[in-house]
Amino acid sequence: MENHVKIGVFFCSCGLMMNDYFDMKALSDVASMIPRVISVDNNRFLCTKSGCEWLKTKIAQTGCNRVVIAGCSPNLHEQDFMKSLEEAGLNRHLLSIANIREGCAWVVGEKERLMSRAREIVMAAVRRVRFARPVERIQKKVNHSVLIIGAGIAGVQTALELHRMGIRPFIIEKNSQVRRENPIFLIPHNQGIDAREMFSSKIREVRESGIDLLTSTQLKDVRGNVGAFQVTLDNMGQERILEVGAIVVSIGFRRQGGTQGNALRSSRRIVSLSQLRDMLDFERRTLERILMTPDKRTKYACFILGNSETSPKTNTVMALDEALILKEQFKSEIMLAAKDITVSGTELESLYRLAREKGVLFYRYAEDSPPEFSLEKGMITLRLKDPALATGACKENVPLISVNSDLLVLEDEILPSEGTKILGDKLGVNLNQWGFFQEKNIHLQRSLSNRQGIFFTGSCLGEEDIYDTMNNVRSVAMDINSYLSGEYLDVEKRVAIDPEKCALCLTCLRSCPHKAIEIGNGDPDQKGAARVIFEACRGCGICVGECPAKAIEMIAYSDNQIFSEFVNEG
Repeated sequence: MENHVKIGVFFCSCGLMMNDYFDMKALSDVASMIPRVISVDNNRFLCTKSGCEWLKTKIAQTGCNRVVIAGCSPNLHEQDFMKSLEEAGLNRHLLSIANIREGCAWVVGEKERLMSRAREIVMAAVRRVRFARPVERIQKKVNHSVLIIGAGIAGVQTALELHRMGIRPFIIEKNSQVRRENPIFLIPHNQGIDAREMFSSKIREVRESGIDLLTSTQLKDVRGNVGAFQVTLDNMGQERILEVGAIVVSIGFRRQGGTQGNALRSSRRIVSLSQLRDMLDFERRTLERILMTPDKRTKYACFILGNSETSPKTNTVMALDEALILKEQFKSEIMLAAKDITVSGTELESLYRLAREKGVLFYRYAEDSPPEFSLEKGMITLRLKDPALATGACKENVPLISVNSDLLVLEDEILPSEGTKILGDKLGVNLNQWGFFQEKNIHLQRSLSNRQGIFFTGSCLGEEDIYDTMNNVRSVAMDINSYLSGEYLDVEKRVAIDPEKCALCLTCLRSCPHKAIEIGNGDPDQKGAARVIFEACRGCGICVGECPAKAIEMIAYSDNQIFSEFVNEG
């Protein structure tokens, strides 16, 4: 096949900018002398619409069946050039980008080295494309419905977004009734929105839209892949099988008393953030007895944050909101001690500023010197050191602050919902170090999982406020729509496994993070071997590197292509 390779090299001078760095004619002469290069052309703006049309015309005129673009970074316009190749009748992967702008002109300081470095980059790209092979594409029929696990605010809003896009959502909830969201997880009270009423209106909209909301229902089993999942549901012992194209997890989190939990049970004056919220909603008389006694003296409430390893923002926002409520409704003096105040996010900085304006006092303590408190005769004494109050040149000379308080509020520990690990195992998705969904991976968006077609929304990720949640929901809905909007899912067969070389050692099965490998080809007359599930494959190449028998190959990143860039074969 290599004897039929005809390579066209196209230089983009990026206006006239490249002429300031290179002798473009000399580079073109170098490219024309490389074996199997049949044409070399130059265009001032190859990335523009007219430039792409020119490229398609040149491909047709010259008869080249491989293309090298010498210009800017592939991160910018590789997809545009691939589309041009397809429209010209070539496979999109018969392309190589020679990055002579960001990879040479902008980083090589010595003028004398520019030309030699640019020649090396262009020659390497030509040698690479010589070994390029077409990547076959297949189509998989998709199911235009989505399973949403969890009927919280994120799950309900996701269902509404998908319904508007013409995709049928199924919401399942393990409880017998849709849970009433605690408003502190949704909207701080200073925003002037009744969170419970907002959630109730969303539920009414779900029912009026005819969206399937299945209570007392849990996920039992999952089979298949993106576009064609088969899920088995358990409704109080009765099974129901659904065919869905994608799955969304939105099961929230749970709270419990933190590391100082023993103190929480010692007095009604020492509570957690969630206990204080319950007192504000359901035990107001108890709170009034603590903060509004007949002697009419000023009452003090202290908050301590910073001991929880997870979700510092969630606890901070909850503490600020409750501090403002105590300040406004009970006229209490409020002090908040924390290692850090985490208010990154929409409207959260304004919540912090409002608390300061209303007179909430903030103290910061060092990590190695946490606050100490004691309870004597119904009065809580809090002691802490704020490094900002250090006197003199010695920063270690920090005075001890002692505060008597009528109410002490400690933060909660934010934990994954019960059953998170079991659900993760059923779905085949990864958890992070704290047991929440979505491991920290810079290559994945926060809403994506390690499996194609499975998404996360809301606080099951561990750190979400209402604004993050709504943005996350819209992102997930658009991603799902991109998968399920057509009748078929267009899939590239990017990885090939040679069944004759496969030793069935299962290394690829164990190492694939995307569950894109299965064993057996379904034909009893053929040798069993590992098989790639192309719709689940992300093309990361881990299986290629791990296979001890070298039975797996990336079609667009073959060994021949990679090695050719380093070895000049003339």
